Amino acid sequence: MAITIKGSNFQFNLFNVYNQTNAEGEKTLPRAILNTKLPPSFILVLDSNEHHPLWDPLCPTTSQGAQPFIDWIEEQDLELLNTPGVGTFFRPHLSRETVLDLSLVTPDLASEATDWQTIPETGSDHYGLLFSIQTNADLVENPTNQPRFNTAKADWDTFNKELETAIQNSQTLQDMDQISDPRKADSMDLLLGNNTELEQQLEEIGKAITQAIQTAANKAIPITRLGPKPKAWWNKELTKLRQDTSHYRRIFKEKLETTAIHDAYLEKRDFLRARNTYNKAIKDAKRKHWNEFLEKEDPQSIYKAMAYTKDNKVKIIPPIQGETSFDKKCQAFRNTLFPPPPTTEAPTFTNYQEKRWDWPALSTTELERACSSQVKSSTPGPDAITQDIITARLRNNQFNPVTLLDPLTYLGRA
Repeated sequence: MAITIKGSNFQFNLFNVYNQTNAEGEKTLPRAILNTKLPPSFILVLDSNEHHPLWDPLCPTTSQGAQPFIDWIEEQDLELLNTPGVGTFFRPHLSRETVLDLSLVTPDLASEATDWQTIPETGSDHYGLLFSIQTNADLVENPTNQPRFNTAKADWDTFNKELETAIQNSQTLQDMDQISDPRKADSMDLLLGNNTELEQQLEEIGKAITQAIQTAANKAIPITRLGPKPKAWWNKELTKLRQDTSHYRRIFKEKLETTAIHDAYLEKRDFLRARNTYNKAIKDAKRKHWNEFLEKEDPQSIYKAMAYTKDNKVKIIPPIQGETSFDKKCQAFRNTLFPPPPTTEAPTFTNYQEKRWDWPALSTTELERACSSQVKSSTPGPDAITQDIITARLRNNQFNPVTLLDPLTYLGRA
C-alpha cells in the first residue's frame, strides 16, 4: 500500500509492505522494493519476515534475505526507528518475542520522527507500531470533531446542583426582573431592528442560560472521547478484557526474563486464554453491532447500508469548462455550489392593521412537552447541549425555566 501525504510545506510517501513469498519462491522485498526507485522522502513500515541482529540483538541466526535488505537500507541512507530488541511479534510456540515489523524513514524525516513504540493490545500476534512525524504546520482543533457530552454516564443530581449554582452566580439571570414586561410594540421593534438595547439584553440572557448549562454539564457529565475512528461497537466489557490481556502479557514477559519458557507454562496459559477471549469478544461485538444496524427500519440506516455495498469506482467528474487557472476554477466551483442567496425587500408596515392575539402564557406543561419529545437525531449544536441535558433540566423542580423563557417566547411570537 502506498499513500502520499501532503501539507502546505511538506510532502512524503508512506509505504506499507508485507514481505511474503510468492508461488515462484521470491519475496516482496527483492521483487518490488530493492530494485525500485523510491521518492526522495518516504516512510517504510513493513512485516519484513527477516531476522538480523541489527533490529533483534538476541536473534541467534540471520535470514538469507536480511543482508541484501540491509545493504539496500545503507544505500538509501535510511534510519531504523525501531528500538533494537523490542519485540513486535509473538506466537505461543515461541520462547520470546521477536522483531519482524520494522519502521524506516529517509534522513529528512528521521529528525522529525518521535515516540516510536509498540501496541500489543491489538490482540494480533503482530504488535501495532506507533510513532509521530512532527511538522511545522500550526494545528488547531478540528471544529467538525466537536467533543460531546456522554449523557449515558451523567450524574444528574450533580448537574442540577451545579446548574442552580451557575444560575445564582450569573448576574444577567439574576437581573432579569429589571426587564420591563414585554409588549407587542417591542416585538415590532425587534423585527425592524429599532430596539438594539432590548435585542442586546435578550442575546445576553440567551448566552447566560447556555453558559450556565455548559458549566454544569462540564462538572457532571464526562466528555465522549473521540479517536481518529471511533468504534461504535466498543463497550466496557472489551475495555476490561483488553486490560486483562495486557496484564497477563506483562506477567508472562516478566516470567520469561527470569526463567525458561517451559517454567512459565501457567503464565503463558493465562495470557493465551485472555488474548483468545479478547479476540472472540471483539468479533462478537462487531457482529452484534452490524446485525443491529441492519435490523433498523429507519431510512437513514437503509441508505447507509446501501452506501457500504456500493462499488468504490465512480465516473470521473467532468472538468470545469471556460476556466484555465486554478484560482478561476476554484471561484467557478464555489459560485456553482454556493450561489448568492435570494434577496427580499425590507418589510413595510404602513398599511399594517394590527390584530388582537390572545397568546396564553408559557406553561411548564407546554415547555416539558416541547423539550422532552424524543427526536431521531441526538446531534448537538455548537453549544454541545443535547436533548437529554435539556430534559434533565426540566425534571428538577427547584427552579422553573418558564421564568427565563416566558418573556423570550412572548417577544418572539407577539
